[in-house]
Amino acid sequence: MNKVIKTLLIVLLSLLIIALSATMIFFIKNDFSNFNFGTAEMKLAESYETDLSSVNRISTDLNSADIEIKKSENEKISLQFYSNTKSSITVDNANYALSVAENKDNSSGIFINTQKKLVVFVPEAYGGEFSLNTHSGDITIENDLSKNIVKVSSHSGNIRLSNTGDVNIETNSGDISITKIDYKAEISTSSGDIEINEFNLKEISDITSSSGDINIGTLDMISNLNITSSSGDVEINTNKSNCYVETETGSGDVSIKNSDRKSDIVLNITTSSGDIEVE
Repeated sequence: MNKVIKTLLIVLLSLLIIALSATMIFFIKNDFSNFNFGTAEMKLAESYETDLSSVNRISTDLNSADIEIKKSENEKISLQFYSNTKSSITVDNANYALSVAENKDNSSGIFINTQKKLVVFVPEAYGGEFSLNTHSGDITIENDLSKNIVKVSSHSGNIRLSNTGDVNIETNSGDISITKIDYKAEISTSSGDIEINEFNLKEISDITSSSGDINIGTLDMISNLNITSSSGDVEINTNKSNCYVETETGSGDVSIKNSDRKSDIVLNITTSSGDIEVE
């Protein structure tokens, strides 16, 4: 065998041995038992509880954990963090602000289907602000937050809300679903659909989607609403407002049933290549 080929084989074999040794050392240091090719069951990793009177702002900064907001059975605000890895959170409760941050997790590796979830139990009497952020997790809010300021962001997760008042939502590639908005909204998504069952608009609002559809079940507005979709359809099933509907579309069809040109209230809908329908 050619000497050059032999040398190359020896070098490649040496590199392979080094790589395998480094991998074994990594597994040993990070507890090999946490690595598998399936889905490990999530377990309660951490919990925290505080009095309602000590909090007027709840915020999260998570990486890939889902977030759920649920009704508390008492007058306490409590947190439960579940994970199937060694993930952990840091909770800070100072100056009436409850902050939850996800710590860096070095144990999940590439073999485990990582699952993480933060559940926040909040009493109905809570009137403070929510500022919820997770990079690639879903956000689900079951509580009636019509009296709260709600700010929600997720890079690639879906967002599902029940009743809200003043809401600001941003997601890059997730769908947004809201049961009811009862004041105003700033909503944007790059490639997800937006669905609002009922929108009682009382202050100027903006809804934007780059490549997703926008659907509003019932719209009742006493102030202006701007809706923009680059390549998605815009549909309003029931428009109960006495407003002027102004539309612009590049290559889509437009169907408007009721529009009052004399109205000071304007529903402005713009699409590049989507249909517009207002019933």
